[in-house]
Amino acid sequence: MADIDDTVDDNAKVDQIMALLEKTAEAAPVEAAPAPESEPEVEGQPPAPDEDAAPEAPASGEEPEPEQEAPAIEPPVFWDSEAKTEFAKLSPSVQRKIVERERERDRTVSVKSQEAAEATKLVEQSKAERQQQLARMKELEDSALGDPIIQWGDKVDWVKLATEVEPATYNQYRAHYDQRRGNIARLQYERRSMEQQALNTVMTEAQKQLATILGDEFTDDAKWRPLVKDVVEYLRENDVPKEYWDGIEDRKIRNAKEFKVLVDAVKGQRLLRAKESVALKKVSPAGHPAAKPRAALPPPKIVKPLQAKITRALQTRKTADAVDAVEAAIRNG
Repeated sequence: MADIDDTVDDNAKVDQIMALLEKTAEAAPVEAAPAPESEPEVEGQPPAPDEDAAPEAPASGEEPEPEQEAPAIEPPVFWDSEAKTEFAKLSPSVQRKIVERERERDRTVSVKSQEAAEATKLVEQSKAERQQQLARMKELEDSALGDPIIQWGDKVDWVKLATEVEPATYNQYRAHYDQRRGNIARLQYERRSMEQQALNTVMTEAQKQLATILGDEFTDDAKWRPLVKDVVEYLRENDVPKEYWDGIEDRKIRNAKEFKVLVDAVKGQRLLRAKESVALKKVSPAGHPAAKPRAALPPPKIVKPLQAKITRALQTRKTADAVDAVEAAIRNG
């Protein structure tokens, strides 16, 4: 191995050794391999199979087993019959991609539905907890207002008390009362803040519902103003106290369902008025034709003897004079 360079690393030495071996193998003469001796055939034993021979064909009468067909790919369950028919015309690879995409979509929808259900559950739970907390705070407030020191301090004349007791005693009374009053004030402030938050949440949900139900009638001022005006008039006509509908002009609505009922009632009134107006126009009689002018009568003929008889009958009031006047009128008629 004189050709091996000892200065290189092991990997390079391996490469050099392999190259020398290959070079030596190419230079060596190739000897013919001796022919294998044929083994004697034994009676009753079949000859050894020839590896180079073609495989034997199946015996006559035996049919090869048919290859099993791949199972058909079922279309998505919720597709209609027309879509399923079109699905059957597609290639299996496309069918598999569609089915996988539908399964992925169903999984996504299922996950999102679960998340929405959990979110709704948390919101409802939060509402219930907030209501419980508000009720608890109201109980604490009522209990604090029933404190004897609070009740006494609300009624006492502090100016007069300052002149009747020692300053140290007065300061002690006043400190106890102010401390309790401060606690109550903070409790009331927190309760009102929480109530306002709850009210804002309710109004926000109601506004979202009405925006979905009424559409642009709720979001567009040009359509909202006449609608809410009719709603307010409807409530006033039915003697509903203002405290129940105050603020709806500014879309401060607490209950979307109740307001939708009012809107339906107002729209019903509008429809009735429109029908009555059309009916009155149809039934209203046409204008009377102008009366024909009467023919001018000729002035009565004045007959002095007849006029004298009439005047006499009116003056005397006698039957005979009246008869004479009538006969004279008939003669001159």
